[in-house]
Amino acid sequence: MKTIDTILEDMENRVKENQPVSPAMWIDAAIKLNALKGDLDNEIANFEANLAIREAEYVEMDNPASKAKILSKKDVDYEGYLKAKAKAVRIIEFIRLSKQRARIEEF
Repeated sequence: MKTIDTILEDMENRVKENQPVSPAMWIDAAIKLNALKGDLDNEIANFEANLAIREAEYVEMDNPASKAKILSKKDVDYEGYLKAKAKAVRIIEFIRLSKQRARIEEF
């Protein structure tokens, strides 16, 4: 089963090993990543919702908003949240570059 991680890892390995990648492979990988990105978007939304809930709870305990924001980050998997956001950015950039790569190969 293809996942975001396996697709990105496969393409990364091809680039590292200097293996030729056809325009069709770039586009195929981009299409798969785009299709799978919805799950990642949902994961990020859940992280953000949990952060907001925890932050609101700390504000209700009479903590200043800035302190509540910091405290809420320790209660959730904030590192996981940051990694998920970074992965989403990589996917968007991968898709953009895949389109460019396919166009270059057309000529």
